[in-house]
Amino acid sequence: MKLIHFKYNNANSSHPLNGFDEAFRNENFLEEGFHPICLVGINGSGKSKLLECIAQVMEHLVGEYSDFITELDNKELSFQIDYLIKIKRGHKYVRFIKTIANKKSQCYLGSNQDNLELSLDNKEIKNYLPEIVVGYTSGENESLSKFFKPYNERFAKYYQERAIPTYKEKRIDKLPELPHFLWVDFTMNNLVFIANAVLGFTEESDWSNISKVINIRSLRSFRITIKLKPKNGPSNGIIPAEEQEEIINKLKRCATTTTNLSKENTLILDFYNCEATEKAFIKYFNSKLQLYIDLFQLDLLNHVIIRSDLDEIRSIEKNTGEVLDRPIVPDYQKAFSISHIRLNHKNNNAILNYNDLSDGEHQYLHVFGTLNMVNKDNVLFLMDEPETHFNPQWRSAFISNMKSATGKNKQEYLITTHSPFLLSDSKSEDVYIFNKTKKNINIEQPEIQTYGAAIDKLLEIAFGVAPPVAKLSVAAISKLINSKTKSIEELEKEALGFGDSIKKMMLYHRIEEMKSEKEKNKK
Repeated sequence: MKLIHFKYNNANSSHPLNGFDEAFRNENFLEEGFHPICLVGINGSGKSKLLECIAQVMEHLVGEYSDFITELDNKELSFQIDYLIKIKRGHKYVRFIKTIANKKSQCYLGSNQDNLELSLDNKEIKNYLPEIVVGYTSGENESLSKFFKPYNERFAKYYQERAIPTYKEKRIDKLPELPHFLWVDFTMNNLVFIANAVLGFTEESDWSNISKVINIRSLRSFRITIKLKPKNGPSNGIIPAEEQEEIINKLKRCATTTTNLSKENTLILDFYNCEATEKAFIKYFNSKLQLYIDLFQLDLLNHVIIRSDLDEIRSIEKNTGEVLDRPIVPDYQKAFSISHIRLNHKNNNAILNYNDLSDGEHQYLHVFGTLNMVNKDNVLFLMDEPETHFNPQWRSAFISNMKSATGKNKQEYLITTHSPFLLSDSKSEDVYIFNKTKKNINIEQPEIQTYGAAIDKLLEIAFGVAPPVAKLSVAAISKLINSKTKSIEELEKEALGFGDSIKKMMLYHRIEEMKSEKEKNKK
């Protein structure tokens, strides 16, 4: 999949990107390698809002044509989105248009943008939606998740109705198709890691190369705990749905040991990672993505414990439009949990505890694990600052590692970032700089070629930081440059207290000017 053109307007809100109209690609450009779209700008410039707009449009389309969500309140929403979808032979050009006058969007299909015909066949249209839309954010104060959570909670509602026989709401008779929308924030970290680690540690595999950066040779062991009478759960316990029972049985067949405890009706599955374990997981789960999806469905058992809180939160969100944090169930109270994850160190026999990894190491495994796991064509990734906790070395290799993790899949990536390193590995035609003014948001592309450009130049054009030195030290050097009272000797002495930079060179230039003036005065 490749995004070509996007228009957006919501007449029912004062959205900062109302009136957005941008052509991202042209048809002739699409086959030329790996080209993520980088959205850059200072905080509050609107780059994350664009991800939200695209997510909202995709939520509407998937809901409209796949019967996932029946209560879409998008009457005032109008949009146009053009993209290419990979098919068996080449690509299909897809255009969706929705106006305020029409509650439903119209879909046009063709071999190119000049050869489009209106399609009225919902089954055909569904085939040209993105295979999966993946959302990721590293921030706590975010609102991208509100377009993904309805899907998670629709799955949760399906299972909740079966977990509590006395549940009185209208039943969902059919489980929504999987996966379409995947929200993989930090709460899904364990699931992403296990899905990759169990099925990804083959010699010289992409996952092995990713994990070696964190000094991990392989997964050693882990535990899955399922409690059907958890503390603070329903008084009569939880009844897994048929689909969940099937997943539990598959996990039992893969487990090294199985333990049943009467307390909280607990099932403990311990897994020692070896060749036999890997073969069992391949047999019953087939792929990393399928294992993740199945673990995700078991994780929804935890929604039963906080069902009353979730009902109240959804009511508040519906009335206010705000995105509220979901309550977190403590690990010891969860109906489903993954724990005791132990790892083998890359260079010795030391055993590492997964929870002891740093925030940056967790994010590294999470981000590249997600990219490696979703090994499909026609996937749309919406990634909000995925490298926040990375050190400069990892940031400088982000695009390169991302390319390795995704292979040759025909996917689209929109990434917001504050990192000039990502820009230096991106062509200027893939970079969009966001600037917020008093009246609106301006979006422009760089006038210089960003690919291979120096970091100081990218800091200047993307963030207005010139020279690339921190503000406090710049102010101190500027004060010395403009000083009317400091002697040459005093300036030379104080200059020694600063590291090398363009700004320091300006101070030395000022000192040389003072020396020249002094020589002239002598004559």
